Amino acid sequence: MSSEQKERFEYLFQKYKDKSISPGEYLELFEKIADKDLKSEILNAMENQQNIADSTAEITGVDWDAMYSNITENNSNTKTKVFPVKRFLVAAALLVFISSGIFLYTKGNLETQKTVNTVIKNDVDPAENKATLILADGSTLVLNDQNDGVLAKQGNVAVTKTKNGELIYKAGTAESTSLLYNTIATPRGGKYHVVLPDGSNVWLNVASSLKFPTAFIGTERVVELIGEAYFEIEPNKAKPFLVKTKTAQIKVLGTHFNIMEHANEGFTQTTLLEGSIAYSSKNYQQVLVPGQQAILNESLGIVKVLKVNASHSIAWKNGLFIFNNTNIEEILKDLSRWYDVDIEYADDLSDVKFTGVMPRDVKVSKVLRILADAGGITFGINGKVITCSKKK
Repeated sequence: MSSEQKERFEYLFQKYKDKSISPGEYLELFEKIADKDLKSEILNAMENQQNIADSTAEITGVDWDAMYSNITENNSNTKTKVFPVKRFLVAAALLVFISSGIFLYTKGNLETQKTVNTVIKNDVDPAENKATLILADGSTLVLNDQNDGVLAKQGNVAVTKTKNGELIYKAGTAESTSLLYNTIATPRGGKYHVVLPDGSNVWLNVASSLKFPTAFIGTERVVELIGEAYFEIEPNKAKPFLVKTKTAQIKVLGTHFNIMEHANEGFTQTTLLEGSIAYSSKNYQQVLVPGQQAILNESLGIVKVLKVNASHSIAWKNGLFIFNNTNIEEILKDLSRWYDVDIEYADDLSDVKFTGVMPRDVKVSKVLRILADAGGITFGINGKVITCSKKK
């Protein structure tokens, strides 16, 4: 490893430790750690970082002390050898699944080489640009069946589909006076990018919908969201932008934020990446600053505001799955929407959790193989149904 490579690795590892690493840097770091040829040098580089060598640092929320205890307690029952280095090095070494190039941790069995327990009858492709557009007159356009170009005229606005999977609303020279609404809806396994009439960008995640006017008339720009979307809003102090959901309202002037409010989650998350937003729900109001996330427990009606790595909230937009001590059932809910599949359980898997990162642009079998290897789980794919059970 050259001095430049070593400096780059130490820089990335420090950002990982500080919870400031971006999704792209995540992948770069994991690729370096997963390189067999660099293994000894990587461990030496990690050990030489004096600022963390004498600590058991928390990285992305993982309890390293608990992990170390789990590793040492279970070492006699696994094929993994514990390296005679400091605790964080032990944990880091065992996080790496060399064969897959994926950085992954589970509190279950920590073997790094296992027989894959995934039975595949039909593989499933990841989400693609797929959505339905409902025009103001109630007519419906299936966007992936439409040719590129102008799809419709809505008042004074031209609705255009591009070859890159974008829907663009562009106003003509005359000012619109009538308020017309369109709705774009993605199914499970579908996502879409919309450029609104004011130039704001919205990336709609799977199983989501956005209702918006074809021209923003009046003193506010108001849209309605179901599901999940990432917003980059054009600044306009004279005309604030409002996002209304089932449980909350988010008011902005110009900023970047993500809202997740899927019906089957039981909670909602509003995460701010840039600027500021005024978050309000039934009994709660707060102005968020970058890096804060408002989490609403829907059944209790309680809101908590936490400091988070905000880039994790838009991992889906950047083509990644990022897990942070995430329960397998929550992961499979995400897979269900992303791959348009149903999940069936043969066993209780509530105690299985993962921390790591994986790409989203792969077939579902690849994701399941990694989870099966890491967590001692058996998966089966039959058509649009994934079955999962504990490894016998």
